[in-house]
Amino acid sequence: GTNLSVLQHKVVPYHPGQGQQFESAYETVNGSSIDFTPISSTSKIVYDLEFSFSKVGSAPLAHYRLMLDGVEQSDSSWDMYNSAGNNLSSREKYTYTLNSWGTASKTIHLEARSHSTSANHYFKLHEGVYDETSGATYEPVQATLQLIEIANGATVAPGTDISDLETTYTAGSILFSDGSSVTQDNSNLYWNDSNNMLGLGTQQAAATLTTNGTTAWIPSTATNITAVGGVTVTRSIMRIAGDGGAINITANPQIADGTEDGQLVIIKGTSNTNTVTFEHGDGLVLASGFSVTLGNNDIITLMYDATDDVWIEFSRSENDG
Repeated sequence: GTNLSVLQHKVVPYHPGQGQQFESAYETVNGSSIDFTPISSTSKIVYDLEFSFSKVGSAPLAHYRLMLDGVEQSDSSWDMYNSAGNNLSSREKYTYTLNSWGTASKTIHLEARSHSTSANHYFKLHEGVYDETSGATYEPVQATLQLIEIANGATVAPGTDISDLETTYTAGSILFSDGSSVTQDNSNLYWNDSNNMLGLGTQQAAATLTTNGTTAWIPSTATNITAVGGVTVTRSIMRIAGDGGAINITANPQIADGTEDGQLVIIKGTSNTNTVTFEHGDGLVLASGFSVTLGNNDIITLMYDATDDVWIEFSRSENDG
């Protein structure tokens, strides 16, 4: 492969409803057009379209050209001929490197036509295998358009397969899309592959998850709890109140089983009138066996133990008198 400094990498799939037939006049290939704005005015743009080719005439002969804002690009024409009989269908790639673009947004697309007016040369794109012997029919096949913007000075030989291009990223980077390209933020999103550790806001990943910054858990909305229904944990912070008044939970278990061994939950009361009381037992292990009543801003923290199938109290806090 070729080491390249990639500035942008866009991947655009095209899902055809049916194949597209080409005869003697140029037509835009469906799924080949894109509006693109480069980051650098001196960088190269690699255009790559992967598609299916199938026959209409007995000897399909295709001619392609690449257009940038309506202007045919130099040396962009490409002919493809296939004289096979049955099962005439193939997966093809059109790749072209533009050595200059400028800074403006431009539209680039591929056009195609048959090589002559003879119906024997007609063909279709975006369709799968056709078998004259078995009578099988054409089926639409996805096409994929890729644009890679590379830094000035890199060299891409004519006909290079885009899959052979090795992009240069910083070790430990986790790639993501910013909405228009694939990029990285190594100092804030870092994977230590040797130790299988993730760093958020730091490259010093010293545990399975290391964060440098604030951490927030989004709590549930205030949930009314019935005595017979108990509590189902849907968030790491649950806000609860008794349904219609103060309740003592009678459900068994009082809190539904956790989804994972070691799961943590903070349960917070939201009302001094509609309080919720938990008792020791029925799937709940409370400190010293004492019950707990949650009024407004009162909190209990629990951990789920899958082995014993119980929620175990970590701590409790009465915060509103």
